[in-house]
Amino acid sequence: MKRAYLNIIGVFIYLVFYLIILVLVNSCYPFFRLPDLNNPNDPLSNSGSNLSAPVYFTVPTKTINMDGLNTSGEWDNASCIYFKDAEGDDPTSYTGLDLKNIRLYQDDSYLYIYIDFYDGVPNSTWTNGQGLYRIDIWLDTSENPVIKEFDVGFNGSLWTVGSQYETLTNTSVAVNQVIEIKTPKSAVVNLSYFYVSFVDWGPGGDDAWVYSHYDYSISPRLGNPDNATRIILSN
Repeated sequence: MKRAYLNIIGVFIYLVFYLIILVLVNSCYPFFRLPDLNNPNDPLSNSGSNLSAPVYFTVPTKTINMDGLNTSGEWDNASCIYFKDAEGDDPTSYTGLDLKNIRLYQDDSYLYIYIDFYDGVPNSTWTNGQGLYRIDIWLDTSENPVIKEFDVGFNGSLWTVGSQYETLTNTSVAVNQVIEIKTPKSAVVNLSYFYVSFVDWGPGGDDAWVYSHYDYSISPRLGNPDNATRIILSN
């Protein structure tokens, strides 16, 4: 009986010792847990084996005719598709809000952004009611990560593009069957990579971001973008 008690005590001491060793090892080499995806300071959030390596999208080269019409199928090449959204995820009763594609091209001076929709052409009635289509260019690290914002709307007679943060220069928009934006590459040409996002925002709109290939938002308020598709410019 005494030997049985000693065996039980021995096993207990062994288990305690084993747990202490695990705690000490994990504090130095935290491989015994999954990364905290909601904590951008988590050391595993960038290099954990549970996360896939970052995906890069290289913007192909072409000068676009700005008419909002996809003239002669100039946007039809699959290589320019940065993001393809799922159909039917816009809950509103308005048409022209269910995002389909974000496509990108560049030439020597400009970045071209293309937005189209599953459920019709861009909706002037909705935007004239103070809704808007917002396209943002993002950095991945900054207190204010939005470096360019494009608010596209209809003012009753024509489509316009503006920003609440700045006066846009040398930037134009063409809206017909699709939305096309032309903006100088100067804002992004020196970046190692960046992101583009879209949202329909306003009365009756999503009021919720639709992010391009993001597992979670790139805003520092909401998370870390390490698994997001990173945009880079070709040489």
